[in-house]
Amino acid sequence: MEPKGSPRGPKYCWHVDRFRIDNAVPPEAQPNWLTGAGATRSELTLVYAAGIVGAALTWQVFQRGEAWDVWQIVLALVITADLFGGAVANALSSTKRQYWAQIPPGAPSWVRLVRDPGLFTALHIYPLVIVALYPGGSWTWGIGWYLGTLAAVLLVARIVPGYLQRPTAMAIFVLDLPLALAFPGPPGWSWLPPILLAKLLLAHAVHEEAYRP
Repeated sequence: MEPKGSPRGPKYCWHVDRFRIDNAVPPEAQPNWLTGAGATRSELTLVYAAGIVGAALTWQVFQRGEAWDVWQIVLALVITADLFGGAVANALSSTKRQYWAQIPPGAPSWVRLVRDPGLFTALHIYPLVIVALYPGGSWTWGIGWYLGTLAAVLLVARIVPGYLQRPTAMAIFVLDLPLALAFPGPPGWSWLPPILLAKLLLAHAVHEEAYRP
């Protein structure tokens, strides 16, 4: 007889229905490096809704900023949609399953690159792009947030023990919020560092199990 209140006792039976761990990628599912192989309709809806709504919300910020050329507006909306939608996409169980599953034999080398949190983060040069292409920014801000994000991801993904990954990532994220306010970026872009960390650190770098329906 199990002790009262034990993890497998009646008090915790609701876990059985809501959380089913399955880290194996279905063989019939097509690889998708945005939302993971075999993403459900609900998962896809969350990703695209976050990207669209995020772009719509930041559009209000862009309108209050300095006058931008049309190409700057289009690029800003693309970056915004990628960061907001990408943060949700990286948090999907389907994405976790694909990124953390065993790499099949004979997989192309680019698959390993995409799965590496450090290399994946290094490709996100948005702070540098924004400083280079938008008015009012400084290279100290751009280089600082780019290297700071990369360092945070490498710390969590490669150094911190597994059981401390999530709390360490969250500690870095919450401390990042006042820093982003204290050192604002180019007009219209001060929101970028927290969202960048949400996508690359909280959602991508932390190794988590995949829950499936």
